[in-house]
Amino acid sequence: MAGLGHMVAVPETEDQSTYRRLDQLLGQSAPRIVGDDGETAELPPTLLRMVRELAHLLATNHVAILTSAQQNLTTQQAADLLGISRPTLVRLLEEERAIPFARVGTHRRIRFADLLAYRQQLYQRQRQAMAELTALGEEMGGYGVPVDKEPVLSSAAR
Repeated sequence: MAGLGHMVAVPETEDQSTYRRLDQLLGQSAPRIVGDDGETAELPPTLLRMVRELAHLLATNHVAILTSAQQNLTTQQAADLLGISRPTLVRLLEEERAIPFARVGTHRRIRFADLLAYRQQLYQRQRQAMAELTALGEEMGGYGVPVDKEPVLSSAAR
């Protein structure tokens, strides 16, 4: 049995057909686990959703990470999950106080749940900014920019 750490599943090329078949089977049935003694057990809905997602990720050649929400991450692990550099993450931690963290000696540790919360807030701000840009574009006539607005756009492009 796995501990409270984390697991990384890297899809193997030779297993792609098996991943695709499992993805297909899990999407159309309520699978059962069969023990060595023949006893069967149905997967609870939450576990089934996780197994389906894992099979789909591997079938589509994505690396999957399974971790506890209470897991503490290093700054490098957290930066990798956010898709930013470690120095940028450290700036977010130290200067902007954007993500809670704890120190273990001289090392910073970030709770996985806190990192996910920050990422969700970031995505919400990005979606809001995109909605505002879309509204501004629509106010200006969308792709058909009126002639009187062209100087404004060309000066903004500089």
